[in-house]
Amino acid sequence: MDSIQISCFIAVAQTCSFSRAAKLLYKSQPVVSRQIIALENDLGVKLFNRSARSVSLTDAGQIFYKRIEKISSDYENLLETMRSAQTGYLGEIRVYVHSGHVYASTLVPLVKGFEKKYPNIRVVLNSSHTRDVKRALDDMQADFVYARWHDYSQIKDAEGCIVSRLVLGALLPSNHPLASKTDGALSISDLKDETFITYPDNVVPGHSRRLERWCMDNGFEPNMIYAPDTNTALLWMEAKRGIALVNQEHIFTRYSEFSFVELPELGTEDGAIIWNKNNDNHSLDLFKAYVEKITI
Repeated sequence: MDSIQISCFIAVAQTCSFSRAAKLLYKSQPVVSRQIIALENDLGVKLFNRSARSVSLTDAGQIFYKRIEKISSDYENLLETMRSAQTGYLGEIRVYVHSGHVYASTLVPLVKGFEKKYPNIRVVLNSSHTRDVKRALDDMQADFVYARWHDYSQIKDAEGCIVSRLVLGALLPSNHPLASKTDGALSISDLKDETFITYPDNVVPGHSRRLERWCMDNGFEPNMIYAPDTNTALLWMEAKRGIALVNQEHIFTRYSEFSFVELPELGTEDGAIIWNKNNDNHSLDLFKAYVEKITI
């Protein structure tokens, strides 16, 4: 029994005619007749009552029709589902972000727009520490990462699209004497006597070196303390142990007890959607194409 025999059987059963079934299937009547005979021989039962004037299902044929019609429909749906998965129109993509940031301005609208366009592709969002996110991208547990392109540009097999420009600034307690400065009026040299909260390389690789470079380029060596995680950094900020240099998407910028003041001399950071070029998830091409349309 094969799919051609089944399609011929269903057509004859529905039309009660070999000639009409043949026209429906774009086959000759003898071909349809031979397929039905072969099917009956395979099954060992007679499926149709044949006469010069009519064709009707036997009792065995009626039972077979009820079951095989559903099986045939399920089979066609299965084929369509597999074709959709192969072309990326059905599936799942996993997007990772670094913990300690908010994404309402860039990533969230991007994901919502993609899900609206491709409702059969599920987007799974995950947040983790920088080192774990990088490992997930390398292991292809993460299909995409939204992060600063600077942190990934030197990683082998990493490719990306810039989707945002992130403003850099100082995060100060809201009652800090400099917190009332308007954006652009504060200089990093105004902060030379402050203590800066940063992270060791095993938590956020390169964070402290970048902060040190910014300060040294502006004529002073920073006094830095190293937080083991974001929660500790928040505690130290609340206890006024120090200040931080962050971009506009850092989660602390949403806290009312802190003020974010832009530092134009630091420029901006590129926010990017990043992927591993060796990842063979079929949905990646659709997401990449969608992202590339909004690349700034």
